[in-house]
Amino acid sequence: MSGINTPGHVANVDRVKYVVAHRDMHFANIMAAPSGDGAHYKITAVLDWEFSGIVPSTRWNPHKAFLWNGQRSRQAKEEQSRLWTVFERQCKDRGAEGFVADLEPNALQDAVQTVVSHVRAIVEVCPKGVPEDLERARGWRKVAEAAMERAFVEEADAVRS
Repeated sequence: MSGINTPGHVANVDRVKYVVAHRDMHFANIMAAPSGDGAHYKITAVLDWEFSGIVPSTRWNPHKAFLWNGQRSRQAKEEQSRLWTVFERQCKDRGAEGFVADLEPNALQDAVQTVVSHVRAIVEVCPKGVPEDLERARGWRKVAEAAMERAFVEEADAVRS
């Protein structure tokens, strides 16, 4: 695993801007009231700020909840994707397409965050000792190990090349 701490590898992980983020922004956390014309709504409040803070821009939406309507269905996922396209277009129309690009992690950042997320889940679930949770934790371990392989071996090899 030599090469993990090479300047190129470290720079690839650290290449990120920091932003103020809600980190759980979905429609269940937004209150709105009809506007005067009755066809539009005005946001009146944003709820549930417990996960907010200054974070790497690539971690602003850790659970991929942005623009989610709170329903677990194929149609809900399709609607979320459609709204993301609208969001990207609105950003571009306002000259902020670079903002959207800053939100996407590179392959190394994605792999590192996968490790962090899955190890955190394991640490939170395993002490409870529930058999079903322990089985899920074994799966999370495999995901984390594969991500470590990508982050610390494949990426380091790519940086050295």
